[in-house]
Amino acid sequence: MSDLLELDKQTRRFADAQDGLASLIRDLNDTIEIVKRQHFVEIKKAFSAAAQRKSELGAAIKDAPDLFEERKTMILHGIKIGIVKSKGKIEIDDEDRTVALIEKHFPALVESLIKVTKKPIKKELNDLPAADLRKIGVTVEEAGDVVVIKSAASEIDKLINALFKEMGNDAEAQGGI
Repeated sequence: MSDLLELDKQTRRFADAQDGLASLIRDLNDTIEIVKRQHFVEIKKAFSAAAQRKSELGAAIKDAPDLFEERKTMILHGIKIGIVKSKGKIEIDDEDRTVALIEKHFPALVESLIKVTKKPIKKELNDLPAADLRKIGVTVEEAGDVVVIKSAASEIDKLINALFKEMGNDAEAQGGI
């Protein structure tokens, strides 16, 4: 019974620490929102000015194609400018239909134009017994009993968990935790 009382006490201390951290994160997020609102008008004006200058620069580059005949691009003031061929972007509305049409119109190119992917489905493999998994070359890592310390998943809890993970990785990299 005393072990359960000790676990209860330790859990309460952890919950209090987590609540304190959540409160600090809420305060930080509130402060960030206030600062964003305070600077929003300035940021919007600066964005509009930058967009206008970019548009003007684009027009000036288009008006001077002879400057980019030998060298397609140049760097001025840390900005790369120039005129280059666009690669374009391929969009496929219906992949199944496109595959069928490739098979119909270009049968000799099927292997080079269509990718066939075969991949084990881990979720389904999870249901197989360990002996069957060994037969097909699958090993299970990190199986067995593990300690669970998990809050009910609220937004704050997700943020705290991400912070713990980030801080844990930093601490590990620095020889800590």
